Parts: sequence; structure tokens; C-alpha cells
Amino acid sequence: KKGKDILTVKKELLNFFLTHNLERKKALFICQNPSFDRIFFSKIIDPDLQEEKNFPYNWLDLASMQWSRLVREGNVATDIQLSKDLIAEYYGIPPEQKPHRARNGVRHLIECYKIVVGFNCSEVEKGPSFQPKS
Repeated sequence: KKGKDILTVKKELLNFFLTHNLERKKALFICQNPSFDRIFFSKIIDPDLQEEKNFPYNWLDLASMQWSRLVREGNVATDIQLSKDLIAEYYGIPPEQKPHRARNGVRHLIECYKIVVGFNCSEVEKGPSFQPKS
């Protein structure tokens, strides 16, 4: 199945960010792999346009959040394993649906994020959510 063309995705993302007032100092990105995700996002929306629209600048990753939680709890091991799947296993979250698809990965990341950060479902669901059409 072929996905949407990049111009359609760009238009939808710009509309979503502007509609929900997602801008620097009011929002940030949470992702699994910021070095990959930021490059990928910048291929859709040019960094100059991101600056012009005052898009969020900070990209936080799940592994760093988990690391800081482990340090705070005094549970730092010498064998550091911070993949999303291992973080899920650590908290008893079911594994990501296979085969891997971006949508499944995002849903799984959100479930991991809620537990690592300590949010319950109702707190996370208060904010805007981007729900791509099937």
C-alpha cells in the first residue's frame, strides 16, 4: 500500500501544529531515536520553515528518560540496555505488534512513555493527538 505524498503530509503537519498552537516553549518532541526522527522530519518540513513557524526545538528520547529514572531510583546496572522493547519488558508492557509498522511503533512508544514518566492515561490524553487515517 502506497503512503501519502510528501506534500500532503507536509500540509497536514503544518495544519496540525498551527491548529494546536504547538510551538517552541509550549511543546516538544518525544521520540525513540531523535537523531533519525529529526532528520526524517526535516526532510518533510525544511528547518528554515520550522524556524519561521516557531516549531518546537527540543527532541527528547525514551532511553534518556528511562536512564534518568533508573539513576533516580538507584537501579543503574553496569549492563545498560535501553531499547524500547527492553524498557517495555522492564515494566511488563506487551511487546510491539509485529510486523513493525510506524503506527504500531508510535503506539508502543506512547505506552512506554506514560509509564516511564509516570503519567496515567487520562493525563496523556488531555493534549492534542495526531491520529493518522488508516
